[in-house]
Order: sequence, then C-alpha cells, then structure tokens
Amino acid sequence: MSWKLILKEREDYMVKDSVWQEAFGERGSKKTPEHFFASLEELEKELGRKVRAEDFEFLSANFNDYVLGHLGQSEYAKMLWIFRNRMDAGYEEDKKISPRSYYNWKWTTGELREEFKWRSIRWDR
Repeated sequence: MSWKLILKEREDYMVKDSVWQEAFGERGSKKTPEHFFASLEELEKELGRKVRAEDFEFLSANFNDYVLGHLGQSEYAKMLWIFRNRMDAGYEEDKKISPRSYYNWKWTTGELREEFKWRSIRWDR
C-alpha cells in the first residue's frame, strides 16, 4: 500500500495518551505504524468500548466531520463544552497531564469559538 493511499484514507483525530495506552498497551507507547493511524472504529475495537467526549485531546484536529459523525451531535457538543470549560479553567491541569494540550490551547481557542458557531452550538449556556 502506498503512502499516498494511506494518507488519503486516514482521518485526523487525537485522543489522550491514556486512552491510546488503554487500547494498545505497551504497543501504544511506541506508536508503531501498525496502529499509529488507527481509525476510531479500530480504536474502539481495541478499547472494547465506544469512544466518549472525555477521551479526546483539546486539539483542533478533533474539530472535524469525522469525529462529529462518529460521536454524534450530542456527544460532539459535549466534547466542545469540555474543551470550553477547560479553557475557562486556564489549563492548569493540562500542564500536568499533557504538555501537548497546554502548548496548543492558545491557537485552538479561536478555532473552538468558530466550531461552536459553525455547528450552531451556543457559546454561553
């Protein structure tokens, strides 16, 4: 299989490291090519459960139709609200848990507002 075909078929998303580790165990910490590009369906098969809003990293890669289509409107909106609440909290916990999330939050904040608007989800409750 060519890289071109792999990249064409791949959908972007990112779950928390702990979820990836739960799914792939020791293999997950190495992120080998065999599962580095796992679909959400493949991830769920390895997890033995459906992915939930809480499983996703606060990254703009998760603001897309693939994640929306997989989670459904209600769970996707829940994911956006989790991100919104973390943003309001100032990301102090993210500094401890995932430096990657904390590093990316500044540029993701504007994108989060746009995603709320695009999906017709109220910013203020």
